Amino acid sequence: MKYLILMIFAFIFNGCSPNITYIDVSNEEKYSKIIGKTFKTLKPLRLTANLVDDYKSKVIWSYTISETGFAGRYVLWNKKLLRGTLITINKILKYDSVIIDDFTLRVYIKDIIFNDNLPIDLYSTLTKTTKDGKYIIMNSKYFQEVKLDK
Repeated sequence: MKYLILMIFAFIFNGCSPNITYIDVSNEEKYSKIIGKTFKTLKPLRLTANLVDDYKSKVIWSYTISETGFAGRYVLWNKKLLRGTLITINKILKYDSVIIDDFTLRVYIKDIIFNDNLPIDLYSTLTKTTKDGKYIIMNSKYFQEVKLDK
């Protein structure tokens, strides 16, 4: 019986790739310290181009910003996002899933040379929680808030 359960879990987590849906949680108080603000990168990060399918069409579906980048059949390339890049947090999207309790930051990069009509997601691993646990903030190891002239 335990092998049957393991096989089912293996199929669910590896054998299929369901479309992920999101819930916009930008208005929740715990994200109020970062939403709508602009941050400068303090060290190079990785910008990954995610494909619609596995190398069949080479059509980019979205971009992802992370510390290390990604590899696999749904990744077209990884490029370096330079130190000093300005990133504005536009939305906070929570995964609509019972299994995954995480969020992603939908961001805008002013000077991106790629298709800026596609979503750019910044992984939650580049954020942290305040000491009191009430707010999500950007990790000061990677980001510094910038005040822009309007």
